[in-house]
Amino acid sequence: MLSIWPISARAAKGNVIGLVVSIIIYIVIAAVVPFVLGIFHVGGLVGTILGIAMWVFNVYCGIGIIVSILAFLGIVK
Repeated sequence: MLSIWPISARAAKGNVIGLVVSIIIYIVIAAVVPFVLGIFHVGGLVGTILGIAMWVFNVYCGIGIIVSILAFLGIVK
């Protein structure tokens, strides 16, 4: 499962710093990518596709944070 979320594998080492770093990376990426895609958001079909891409990416980052916490706790290996 950690191969899908490679940043979360860093938290699997069991130290708090790895967990905090992986969560910060997901938060920064979740803020920057929709901002960049929002610049190209022109409406119509392209805007809809970019909106769906931003939503999927935000869900991916949210699940990545959850997986980081689960890897830190040793639930996911």
